[in-house]
Amino acid sequence: MVTGFENYTASLTPYERELLVPVISDGLKKRIGSKYAIKNKDICRILRANGYEKVTEARMRKCINFIRIHGLVPHLVANSKG
Repeated sequence: MVTGFENYTASLTPYERELLVPVISDGLKKRIGSKYAIKNKDICRILRANGYEKVTEARMRKCINFIRIHGLVPHLVANSKG
């Protein structure tokens, strides 16, 4: 954890790991190719609209990092366009 940024760099909570990560990874598996890229802000907005209230952009980045590390979505990459 980074001092002063504990809320952003803390390990995933059970809510994030057990509820959000599966939803996010399932959604990303369907978005193959640059024309289907989606930005962090848009993922958060969609999740909030569907009842997942505890989603912030910083925690979303942490979830995406978890997905990459554990290989839940093969070849997951990102750039400034999504």
